[in-house]
Amino acid sequence: MNLPRIQERVRQFLVMVRDSAAPELGAGLVVDSRGLVLTNRHLIKGGQMQVFLPTGQTLPAKVVWSSPQEGQFGIAILQTQEPLPSAQPLPIIPYASVRPQEPVVVADYSSPRPAGRTWELE
Repeated sequence: MNLPRIQERVRQFLVMVRDSAAPELGAGLVVDSRGLVLTNRHLIKGGQMQVFLPTGQTLPAKVVWSSPQEGQFGIAILQTQEPLPSAQPLPIIPYASVRPQEPVVVADYSSPRPAGRTWELE
């Protein structure tokens, strides 16, 4: 597994997400060039959502779906108010094609500010 190569590939899909009602930032993945972003449900606090693009642009977004609180998947889908024509959508692999014991890579931002982004790959 070549982590630098994976990092370079994933960078084009990764954005930062923030709810105006909370100070924390989180990662999101662009899943559609129309502006759909997959993120963590725990980031949704009821305020105005913002998506920070790698270009430095910030876009308002709304929550269009989130998994139930009691569910096992803590995910949410955001929709930006503008399309993301320059963003590349993340190719999603069907769950059934993942085999036990396969290596998994988790990509996230380690910096609390969009201007000082760094990467963590595990």
